[in-house]
Amino acid sequence: MPDEHDLIGIAELAAASGVPQATLRTWERRYGFPRPRRSPSGRRLFDRDTVEAVRRVTTLRAQGLSLEAAIALARDEVAAPGSPFVHAASVAVGVPRLVVTKRTLVAISRAIEDEIALRLRGGVVVGFFQRERFFRQSAQRWADLASAADACVAFADFRRARAGAVCELPLPSASEARRDWAIVAASGEFAVLLCGRELAAAPRLQGDQRRRFEAFWTTEAGAIKAALASARRIANTVADGERREALAPLDEVLESGRVAPPSLAALVSLCNRMVLYAGEGLPKEIASI
Repeated sequence: MPDEHDLIGIAELAAASGVPQATLRTWERRYGFPRPRRSPSGRRLFDRDTVEAVRRVTTLRAQGLSLEAAIALARDEVAAPGSPFVHAASVAVGVPRLVVTKRTLVAISRAIEDEIALRLRGGVVVGFFQRERFFRQSAQRWADLASAADACVAFADFRRARAGAVCELPLPSASEARRDWAIVAASGEFAVLLCGRELAAAPRLQGDQRRRFEAFWTTEAGAIKAALASARRIANTVADGERREALAPLDEVLESGRVAPPSLAALVSLCNRMVLYAGEGLPKEIASI
């Protein structure tokens, strides 16, 4: 259970979600949502995931769902942090999917990392690396990205997360996100998302670099925010107090909604990098990540 200082009152929930207090109380009476916790003093408090859940309800309502159906879906999404790929893909409905080898996925990842390093000033960068050793091979690059961002977060099967510029968060052994390979960057000037999900296979038979992923990339704000929200929910289950403080900029991006697509020049530059890196290949030490 979160500490009381991590909880918010209904006035703060209303302000952050954009839904009036009277409406929230009506929802609670009729549907048991949002569900408050009681402080020792009897005050009704909500965890910060509830903000995203309430926003999700308003989004689903705008898409035509009934209030009851929207609340049921939003409640299920918050209850199961799940996978950034799954959550982002549910929003990025029209974005083409590709089935690629890990070698190609790493090349695209490197292109995006280089463009982030060039363009991002402030904002947040989040990565899902599956295994700790994959992150360690990119740790210096991500430390460089962290110097340009307000928050830089890496998820992997860390046995012991290290302190540093990058906030390292361990993925539980049963986490769906252990199959994900993702990079998310979001700010008021530049935003991009790459998401891949490993397909069922036998890596020991085909080799690490030939593992296959269903993947997509996009600059659509909705998909980017969905991936960030999923990452935030996972972080809530594993981050301690100090690391939770490091995640504050991620909350700010989600609450403000300021996720700007790249300029045309930046988009062309990013596409050129992808073509170059994937077509001509990467140095051996990079391709082996």
